[in-house]
Amino acid sequence: MSDSNEHRGVRSIVGQFAVRAPICRAAVAAAALCVPAVQGDAAAADASSLHVDTKAFEARPQAETSGQSLRCSVPSSQTRAAPTGDLIEADTPGDGTRLFAASKPFGLVITTRAPQSDTLNWLLRSTGDHFDAPRLWLQTSPAFKPELTQQYVAADFTGAHRASVLIAQKRADSGLDLWIASSNVTADAAAAPVLVAEAKGLAQNAALLPFGNSGSRASLAALETVRERVSLTVISNDNLRMTLGERRMLPSNFMPGFVKTAVASLHGGDRDTLMLVTPRLDGTDADAQIDIAALDIADPAAEPVHIASLRGMSWSDVFPACVRDKNGAALVLYRRVDATLGDFYFTGGAPALLRYPLTNGFALGTPQDLGELPGLFSETVRIDRLAQ
Repeated sequence: MSDSNEHRGVRSIVGQFAVRAPICRAAVAAAALCVPAVQGDAAAADASSLHVDTKAFEARPQAETSGQSLRCSVPSSQTRAAPTGDLIEADTPGDGTRLFAASKPFGLVITTRAPQSDTLNWLLRSTGDHFDAPRLWLQTSPAFKPELTQQYVAADFTGAHRASVLIAQKRADSGLDLWIASSNVTADAAAAPVLVAEAKGLAQNAALLPFGNSGSRASLAALETVRERVSLTVISNDNLRMTLGERRMLPSNFMPGFVKTAVASLHGGDRDTLMLVTPRLDGTDADAQIDIAALDIADPAAEPVHIASLRGMSWSDVFPACVRDKNGAALVLYRRVDATLGDFYFTGGAPALLRYPLTNGFALGTPQDLGELPGLFSETVRIDRLAQ
């Protein structure tokens, strides 16, 4: 996803859907109707049409907050389709009105004409307050197998203010191959991915974070676990190539598995900074549960600088992101809150967003409560069993 504001140009979301031809893939349905993908087994040279019965139902027990959704039954039939037409089509056969009785099943026919196994990438463009309908942005070759793709990273890797995606593909020997796919001049579709780096020394489970000044090509910060320590490697973007820098180790108090990250522009000159969110594990302050540090990505000699401690929330329930808007840079925390309802203890419910303004002095400003989100509880247990 590339940001779209006065600093980052076009904002887009690119979603990846694995496709094995020529199946009825509910790639269209998954994006537009929120139903699971289904597949058939027709011969690779032919197109296939698959009929799926779908039924609308009320989600329970959160019907008040989540409204209605759709679910798919198993495919009821598969037939041969006309060989010409769009790559993927979806239709609801009927009287032409596309109106259906509530809580009653209706037919959904999806036709695919993919000539080979591949991966489809869908683009959803932001208009500011909503997203446009998804459209096919890139269809890769069979060489890009979903099971070998370690990560997709969306950012402005070309400096052209158009959608682009980095594809990190696992190598057969070691490390990762880094490919970049970017929109063509009209931005209606993407050109074929281009290999920009053979990162043989990079761990195949490395976390890749994009960073870069406004108007420049985005580079990458790679976080790895090396010899039971967290390491940082800067991968610079030189347009046609990406170059790996020297790996540097973070201090030992940043323990693998206990570091959450986000990239922010804090320094003068709009330089990028890595925000490190860790739990307080040493017990020196029983009230402080989360520590936040900042690390200058561009300076190879820089050390993480502690900027804040947060109280009253659990590290495992907090997920950071950095934003920049008309009010400046800020750290936003998505926070889950456990809740007791009747005789049950729910975890992961009552989520909320908190916004902390950031200054050039690395200080967190007064938090702004952006409001609670609909409660979606992940686990529950009876209270009388917690003590057992």
